[in-house]
Amino acid sequence: MRQVYTETKEQAYVQFKEMFADDPHLVELASPEALPAGLQVLPLAGADVRALADDLRQEHPGARIEVFVRPPFVPGQPPCPPNGLWPTR
Repeated sequence: MRQVYTETKEQAYVQFKEMFADDPHLVELASPEALPAGLQVLPLAGADVRALADDLRQEHPGARIEVFVRPPFVPGQPPCPPNGLWPTR
């Protein structure tokens, strides 16, 4: 693995409030306890991400593991930042 980013329930809640700022009723109904903690794994270039996800599923059977494969580079799109993190709003 190249890098692992973690997110606590409280951090997920802060992000949720930012994402749904236009819907105060929805934000009012949410709480940090209702949101999952999580992590994002940035694999090494060329890594088999599906095999990595399968390994993580076996190690953490109760966790929801999703694979995100970024589409190929499209001319005119900004390059991925060196640290792999896209800026938030």
